[in-house]
Amino acid sequence: MTPQIVCVGTIEGRKNHLALFAACEELWKEGLAFSLRVVGAGHATGGQAMALMGELRRAGRPIVYEGACDDAALERAYAAAAFTVYPSLAEGFGLPVAESLARGKPCVCSGRGAVGEIAAGGGCVMVDPPDALHLRQAIGGLLRNPAELSTLSQVACRRRFATTADHARRLSDWMATLVPKAKVANA
Repeated sequence: MTPQIVCVGTIEGRKNHLALFAACEELWKEGLAFSLRVVGAGHATGGQAMALMGELRRAGRPIVYEGACDDAALERAYAAAAFTVYPSLAEGFGLPVAESLARGKPCVCSGRGAVGEIAAGGGCVMVDPPDALHLRQAIGGLLRNPAELSTLSQVACRRRFATTADHARRLSDWMATLVPKAKVANA
């Protein structure tokens, strides 16, 4: 079965789809068999990426573009993925990386900023910088090395993420350590 790579996120400049598409095109030219499934709505700054994706699709490259989708379609995309790629250059959090790992799917992503913080816990191949060359090397490495992909999948499956209840408990515990203002004023 041909491996499917999934990329979730709005199509916009900072999400770096141009580099992803360039990396995939080079891998297809090398003869690697895989498909790329792109999930996410187009954005005003993503025009070049949308145009390149259209060109690649018209050229017969195996890219499936889902656009924005509901939760059930997103679950199907993650379930079908051999691994995910999140080439974003700048994020406040990087939810698609956490979503991928929470489903036991390895992710190729940046090792910088908020995304790097999530990736550092394991199950990811971090690329720095997330340009076409480094993305091509990371994606190609996973496609050519099923044992590495399997190991990363096992690590991803072991990852645990804090729930809303966990965060609320930590906040409550921290708040309990604060000294009431009245005590500070009387000290």
